[in-house]
Amino acid sequence: MEIAARPDGSTTATLLLPFGILLDPGVTLQIDDQPPLSPQRFRTCLPTGCVSVFTVDRPTLGKLRGGSVLKLNVTTDAETPLSFPVSLRGLTAALDRMVALSAN
Repeated sequence: MEIAARPDGSTTATLLLPFGILLDPGVTLQIDDQPPLSPQRFRTCLPTGCVSVFTVDRPTLGKLRGGSVLKLNVTTDAETPLSFPVSLRGLTAALDRMVALSAN
């Protein structure tokens, strides 16, 4: 997962997920045990996996800052649910550093 600040002040996230998942349902993000966010579509697939790029609004960014685990929920090609846990440890410090560097 990559998070980047854009010149217009918005934030985007890029996810790279492995092959073997259904593309139509997309990927649904869930922060800790909060309700899942809206599914995000896949943009394309590369030799290393499939990519989803989407805007992260301020409320969601705040939830990410306060969370401990981001679950990336997908459906496998066998039509079974699969969740990839991503630790959010250190995210707040990284986002603060990103903001500080972009202010220069």
